[in-house]
Amino acid sequence: MSTAAYLVAHQVLPRRLAVDPASVWGDLSGPNWSMWLARAGQVVQAPVRGIGIEGAVLGKALQMRNGVSLIAVYYPTPEAPGEPFYSVLARATNGEIRCFVFEYGITEPGVLPRVVMAEYRTLGDNSLGDKGSQARIRFDVEGRADAHLLEFCLVEAARAVGAPPAAMSPFEAAMAAANAAVPPPAAAPSQLPQAFPNVPAHASAYPPAAPGAPYRGGVPVTGAPVAGAPAAGPPVGLIVLAGGAGILIVGAYLAWFLLTR
Repeated sequence: MSTAAYLVAHQVLPRRLAVDPASVWGDLSGPNWSMWLARAGQVVQAPVRGIGIEGAVLGKALQMRNGVSLIAVYYPTPEAPGEPFYSVLARATNGEIRCFVFEYGITEPGVLPRVVMAEYRTLGDNSLGDKGSQARIRFDVEGRADAHLLEFCLVEAARAVGAPPAAMSPFEAAMAAANAAVPPPAAAPSQLPQAFPNVPAHASAYPPAAPGAPYRGGVPVTGAPVAGAPAAGPPVGLIVLAGGAGILIVGAYLAWFLLTR
């Protein structure tokens, strides 16, 4: 299955909604809907003729059913199972935007084509072990491709968004429980380098030093002598001068003694 309608409904639209739902909702509900579809055609590298937004030409892309805001994307009449009739974006009262696809189901000859309702959801690590994985969730609701198909799609999408947890299918309930069991992600670590980030804080064994006198260009800082320190002796220069004077005195006396004999 590689038609432009199939690729937009099953790949481009749900993936873009998973990345930036507010932007997709704003584009498809406003005057930029045709530009968004043109970009989608560039992504799938196929013309998107026959794809549009219900009511967008009249400025009525947003529709309400049971208090839920809806946008319906229509596609060319599908000719094979899996191809879409409609995609319906539904925004719940809490702001969550979900996307449902109503596609051609396998039908017996001679009867109206079955319409199968499904939803692509982006799952987390707890589902398939792969961030960003998508699962196609089949709903136990089927319609027929008759004149009331659009209303059927809008009503069922609004019902799915506004349904309480008790109305979920067993698969949805199991997935919701698994998602709820996953602990919230830890806060991002600081980018500042830390020598030992896991070592608890420990007070220093030494008391804090008293604030010293401000530096004033070489003025010595006075302070009490350290206990047990040796007493300061005479300067080395005085000792050398005294020793030299003694040698001169002794030499002069010896010279006098020798000359007078």
